[in-house]
Amino acid sequence: MRTYKLLSLGLLVCMTYIHAQAQQTYTSTTVYTPANTPVNAWQLVSGEMTQDDKNDLKNNWLRYYNYRITYLGEATYTYNCHAYAWHVSEGGSNVWIGRNSSELDEEDKYWSDLSYVEVPNQAAATKVSFGIYNHSAITTTTTDYFISKWGDAPLFRHHKNDCPYNTQDLHYYAPLSISGPSVVCSSGGSFNINYLPTGTTITWSQGPNLTRTSAQGAHPCTFSSTGSGSSWIRAALVKGSNSITLPDKVVWSGIPQVSAYGNHIVDIQTGMPISDFCYGRANEAKAVHLAGEAYISDWDWRVSYGQVFPYGSNDQYATIYPNSYQDFMLEIKAGNACGYSGWARMYTNVVDCRSYHLVFTPNPTIGETILSIESDSKEEAFDENAEWEMEIYSQSLLLMKKKTRQYGQSTRIQTADWKEGVYIVRVLYKGEVLTGKLMVTK
Repeated sequence: MRTYKLLSLGLLVCMTYIHAQAQQTYTSTTVYTPANTPVNAWQLVSGEMTQDDKNDLKNNWLRYYNYRITYLGEATYTYNCHAYAWHVSEGGSNVWIGRNSSELDEEDKYWSDLSYVEVPNQAAATKVSFGIYNHSAITTTTTDYFISKWGDAPLFRHHKNDCPYNTQDLHYYAPLSISGPSVVCSSGGSFNINYLPTGTTITWSQGPNLTRTSAQGAHPCTFSSTGSGSSWIRAALVKGSNSITLPDKVVWSGIPQVSAYGNHIVDIQTGMPISDFCYGRANEAKAVHLAGEAYISDWDWRVSYGQVFPYGSNDQYATIYPNSYQDFMLEIKAGNACGYSGWARMYTNVVDCRSYHLVFTPNPTIGETILSIESDSKEEAFDENAEWEMEIYSQSLLLMKKKTRQYGQSTRIQTADWKEGVYIVRVLYKGEVLTGKLMVTK
């Protein structure tokens, strides 16, 4: 039994106000810790405070701390600090925990049955107990900033020193969890329980494509891949009369699963499988792994005709340019910490999707011609504000001319010193690659 110190100067404690107890009606109920230990709680039946009272409490506390605290939820008699920290914030219903003097230790059940364990520092914690000062809070991503409900007052985000509870007896808690790699290879991966209490026994189990290579109950415990696919590691803990099965650690076993003819390539905009690729235009595609999260570190792409330019942190995306109307084969493979999959092959159709075409005036030309970009659609006019670029190549693929940062529909091309022959003109405009042939005569 802990000895509690109540706050002076009329500041609230994490129990209902004495004057309010006669006005509210509660019914007894039971909630449960993650380890399924019953916790006595109370549910408000009648006597909720008025909206004016709620607003007064909000404004009074904001002014008291000179607006250094952040208001998150209204004042209410339906739940208190212990209920918020240990039950409501985890998705539970609004209840009051520790309403009566005989229940001042009720929230202790959450860290006494393996649901939570005390951790050495705030960074590792998700919950905070103010110990003998009878208050509970949850941590945030900012050091020394908590979220807590102040009795029947509102829910606030606040610095630990900007609240009406003494911080001299803080204790930090976190749920037990399985720690280890997200990808398990044939060489094996080691798993352990963070902050495992002394005297706790473990029974390990595993999902498909894995085998345990350590003795049962070992800590840490090693598992190895026996195949490729999604899997899991599970740990059931027992300490004295308390027991809990921890949430599964989901892992990927082995190399990625990329089937030879699976729909692993999708349109970057729609997410739908793609098989038609536009000639004369940049085609944006995305590689997808259909069998689950395989923690892919690299995608490889290749095409039988045309060009492919992968991009993104792991080359999951690619820009594909067919170089003719000939259908081509597109292939991808995926790699993770365990190695690479085989190649997935997709046979494509090349179609004409161009919205614009090139016009040369005159063509053939002797010394000068004007290149114009013309629209193929009455509904889609040329954009005078769009930037475009041009390259001209000889038949031997020698770069004859390059222009960048072009605006306007036309540009002049001087050909007086060029040899007689046919030249390939390539224009990149609004994501479309437009090509044309310019004939030079003497």
